[in-house]
Amino acid sequence: MTGLARRIGIGLLASALGCGIAVAQGWQHVGKVQRVEKLKDGVELIAGSAKVRVTVFRDGIFRVRVAPDGTFSKDFSWALIESPESPSVKIEESPKEIRIISGTVIAVIQRAPLLINFSDAAGTVYLSDQPDLPMAWNGKRVHVWKKMPADENYYGLGDKAGPMNRRNRSFTNWNTDEFGWQESTDPLYKTIPFFIGLRKGMAYGLFFDNTYRSVFDFGKESPDYFSFGAEGGELNYYFIAGPDPKTIIEEYTGMTGRTPLPPLWSLGYQQCRYSYYPESRAREIVKTLRDKKIPADAIYFDIDYQQGLTCTSRKIPTMAMHRTIQESRMMCS
Repeated sequence: MTGLARRIGIGLLASALGCGIAVAQGWQHVGKVQRVEKLKDGVELIAGSAKVRVTVFRDGIFRVRVAPDGTFSKDFSWALIESPESPSVKIEESPKEIRIISGTVIAVIQRAPLLINFSDAAGTVYLSDQPDLPMAWNGKRVHVWKKMPADENYYGLGDKAGPMNRRNRSFTNWNTDEFGWQESTDPLYKTIPFFIGLRKGMAYGLFFDNTYRSVFDFGKESPDYFSFGAEGGELNYYFIAGPDPKTIIEEYTGMTGRTPLPPLWSLGYQQCRYSYYPESRAREIVKTLRDKKIPADAIYFDIDYQQGLTCTSRKIPTMAMHRTIQESRMMCS
């Protein structure tokens, strides 16, 4: 055997051994459904040592929870402000699947392996599990893979740089104070584990209720599926049927809370000097705005104006805030 052949053989053997170890220590996917227990709002499925609950939160909204060891943690959420209001639910069983029917939305659960599809009454599929990748866990990590139609686009996740359409990109959700960020910077300031999928005018929403560091991959790993998961916590997500984005946003904000109406002045023009020019120049700008009758509701002196770039006492508002109020009053007078 030549030296090159020997090295190739050793490399292939090492690769094979490495793959075996990766599989042994990798994802443990949920298996086939062995027993079905009907609940008033859905079903609890026993699959080996794991349990999966598929329930109806309210009309058009389904919830999926997974307990890998068969024991669900206390049902608590930092995000939800509303309790479930389950409508009438109809459950149908056959040797191959379980169907949960709520209004015009149907959750179809394949028994072997356990896969979940959501569709409307006409059979049009909103969202479905990737057939060869059922829900899984790896130690404390949890993950879900979903089929990704070629013509489906994705929007959401909070503060993310780059195009609004998230397709063909992956993101980490972890609140990060990232000064001087660029188009490819990730993660950023605010992270919201919610997105909308849109295809041929039909939309659905998905909210992953998990506060751990999470990841959303919209086709970067594979053109066939998108996925999401977290480094810990519960595999717990909500599917929101649209079929239009407006309905999804109304339902999602109803679940998690809506922003109060801001004061009227905050909707007007606001000027911030930051450190770009001295205070004297800021006053010139204020005068120019007034002379040209350009309406302005607030002038900010911002953090560079603060001594040491920080608040050194608990006396709030700071001088910068006080002057902002004075300038704002002057502009409105």
